[in-house]
Amino acid sequence: MPDLRVLHLLDTEQMAGTERHVITLLSFLGAAGVGAALACRAGGPLYRAALQEGLEVVAVRGRFWSPVGLRSLRATARRLGADLLHAHNGRTTAAAVLAACAPVVATQHFLAPAHTTRGGWGGLAARWAHRWVNRRVARFIAVSQAARQAMVRRGTPPARIDVVLHGTAPPDPAALPTRRQQRAELGVDEAALLVACCARLEPEKDVGTLVDAMSAASGRLPGAVCLIVGEGSQRQDLLQRAQRTGLFGQVRLLGYRSDALAIVSACDLFVLPSLAEPFGLAILEAMALGKPVIATAAGGPLELVVDGRTGLLVPAQDPAVLADAIVALGRDAERRRRMGDEARCRFVACFTADRMAQQTAAVYRTTLGRPTAAAVGGIVVGAVAAGETA
Repeated sequence: MPDLRVLHLLDTEQMAGTERHVITLLSFLGAAGVGAALACRAGGPLYRAALQEGLEVVAVRGRFWSPVGLRSLRATARRLGADLLHAHNGRTTAAAVLAACAPVVATQHFLAPAHTTRGGWGGLAARWAHRWVNRRVARFIAVSQAARQAMVRRGTPPARIDVVLHGTAPPDPAALPTRRQQRAELGVDEAALLVACCARLEPEKDVGTLVDAMSAASGRLPGAVCLIVGEGSQRQDLLQRAQRTGLFGQVRLLGYRSDALAIVSACDLFVLPSLAEPFGLAILEAMALGKPVIATAAGGPLELVVDGRTGLLVPAQDPAVLADAIVALGRDAERRRRMGDEARCRFVACFTADRMAQQTAAVYRTTLGRPTAAAVGGIVVGAVAAGETA
């Protein structure tokens, strides 16, 4: 039986990394002795995904921070007997604080939340409101050391921040199509080098650098194919860039795909060219599938990818260096195999969903005055440096 109850809050209308993290975390908290439920908008992709996973999910009436929404949150928390509220973005953290019905834990999923980049009077008001809210949050969880350092620079007291690295469930090979089946469905030759990227098509993900890198590498890797999974505001620009470079057909934008893991399982190499990642959940999923990863040497990837062992780290916004890295691994199947094997081992040792849930439960108990041995000096044990194992 769970010894505490936690109500998670997230009000988004999309299904991206934060939302997938929340679904995974709730799926594993029960084994850590935590009864967890999710409050979110009715009918959206997060709501549907939570129901599909068999999670306890409650639809909040109205917007979270509206009078109707706040009354709904209070009533839900009291009905469920919630000991804590766990919020997963700025808006829901504000709503949790305003509901004032239980202590609040907030996870910081980003290096630079939206309010930090606004200018003018609106930006000043937003930053004041966030400071007011943050003073009323009991504890923060940062998804990486990089995210924690960014929070400290913005003024959050280090003693109130715990680091819990993301985890994910090991993939079930039986639930995925074979490499041959998936490639046949995608129209990719069995012998072709297949590069995969899963990312929102937004400026911070810098997918354009990958398109340019594939153009620079194409002459050295004849027949190579790059599949980009994700949607966003830059889709049309990226399509035009692929056409200008003569890669239309070799670089394919697949849009949102519910079978993204199956596509990654069929690839030879995973690339994430983001300017900086707070963590890099897509990297973790690729590692779990035994894929070598090329990522930018900024933020979360520095804590995930062991350069030269589980993949390669490259500078941001440098298509030439990225192209050289893709060619180096693209030409060496044995090196890719070794890196993929080590990536899978590192995932199992350091980044499982079970470990994430146990460490998150330790934060809850510390917040409620029930500390466990898993929390040390404000940092949850398990924030593993690149190159280390558990």
